[in-house]
Amino acid sequence: MIEHFEALGDHETAAKFRPSSMETIRRLGGDPLTIVSEMPLFITPGVGERLGPPDPVAVEWQTKIDAWRAEVIATGETASVDRAAAAAGLVPMPIRDQMDLQWTFVRAALALGVS
Repeated sequence: MIEHFEALGDHETAAKFRPSSMETIRRLGGDPLTIVSEMPLFITPGVGERLGPPDPVAVEWQTKIDAWRAEVIATGETASVDRAAAAAGLVPMPIRDQMDLQWTFVRAALALGVS
């Protein structure tokens, strides 16, 4: 992130970032195994059914989310956005699914046999 903001010429924002946990561990030396998992915060129905780029459904969701964000910023209210998101089928990724995916990820990393 530091490099990103410095490239934009925004040195003030760049200075606010500190090394990530992975960067800190790497600075200790050796060759640590670094694994990173990512999963969505929300389930966006239809995304990935037709691969892009661009994924037309992902573009549609991004347009909706941008409009909802603008509405909340403009009004300070979330109730209408909550209703619209629910009507559109947007739901948070279930915690249980997140836990299952994380555990699968950890097991796969351990199966590499790296010590």
